[in-house]
Amino acid sequence: MQYFEGPEDGVASVYERVLQSTSHTGIVELARGRVSTRQFPYWSMHRLPADQLLVGKLARADWSRFKKSEPEDIAGSMWGIDVLAAAVAPYVQAA
Repeated sequence: MQYFEGPEDGVASVYERVLQSTSHTGIVELARGRVSTRQFPYWSMHRLPADQLLVGKLARADWSRFKKSEPEDIAGSMWGIDVLAAAVAPYVQAA
């Protein structure tokens, strides 16, 4: 799973490189949209372990919005951005 955010032209350039790369196959775009502020401003490109359960959860999540929920609203959330934030949180805190 890859998640890009940033200026539109930068994201488009990165995504095009991914599409053209022979090391990326079976690409499925889950969502695309604009945000007023970056959701992961502290995050650079990283490779993290992701088992099939997590990948499935991310794929089934609702990606129709890109704003993280408030802490009291996260329990049981299936917003894609919340699932992604929870998955990367242990690695961000360790950095």
